[in-house]
Amino acid sequence: MNQQTLISQNDAKYKNARLSLLLIVLFSVVNVFSMTFGDTYFLFSAFLPQILVMVGLELTYEAGDNLYMIVAMVMAVISIVPYLLCWIFSKKRVGWMIAALVFFILDSLLFVESLIAMLSAGEFSFILDLLFRIWALGSIIMGVVYGVRAKKEAKEKKDAPIEEAEDDYISDIQRTITVVRKKSFVGSAVPIVCYVNGKAVCALKNGETQTFQIDERAVQMSGALSNGLGVGDIDIPAGTTNLTYEMVMKMGFSSNYVVFTPIQG
Repeated sequence: MNQQTLISQNDAKYKNARLSLLLIVLFSVVNVFSMTFGDTYFLFSAFLPQILVMVGLELTYEAGDNLYMIVAMVMAVISIVPYLLCWIFSKKRVGWMIAALVFFILDSLLFVESLIAMLSAGEFSFILDLLFRIWALGSIIMGVVYGVRAKKEAKEKKDAPIEEAEDDYISDIQRTITVVRKKSFVGSAVPIVCYVNGKAVCALKNGETQTFQIDERAVQMSGALSNGLGVGDIDIPAGTTNLTYEMVMKMGFSSNYVVFTPIQG
């Protein structure tokens, strides 16, 4: 049996928040170039770099000097660097995720000021930007929450007294657990790993079914994508009856998560 340990739900959801932060960095950089050399932009972006590019374009048009555009592009890229640093260093320190939240709140205040001016002028094209910003802000806030929880969880685990491992328990009574992974678009490209009391027992591709055996004790069965994201769990009661569960990856507000549903035999 693979002895891989299941990542905690707090750690998994914190990873999702860091992924959102990385997307903000990437799309912000893409927007700097797409707005400079084209007429399109992506929603998943910080607002300050867009403002700097627009100012550079306006000054270049008025003065006929491309130097203004070059300076604006450099400043726009520099304004993205703090988010990049927050993404890099937040892997080990939740304080950097808090810093990212502060930067994004300040960026959002700049956005709101521009939004009010646009709405006053009868321009409603920024509504989609507002919806994205609410989602992104919520994702980063949840990242801070889950990051703090994960840090506290790690400290409690480190300070906890060492207990006798449950694996020392031996039983001749075995039962079969069947897991049916329901076909779903969410997470379909990645296997979902099933764990029993934190230890991997099988991995299921989209639409696959697998079985494994456990003893008669009550256990917790968990599932997560093989990259550690999307954790979900269910308690399996004590007994000797063979059980079947349907497993599916669902989409949540700040992250995807695994859901187990018992199936009657």
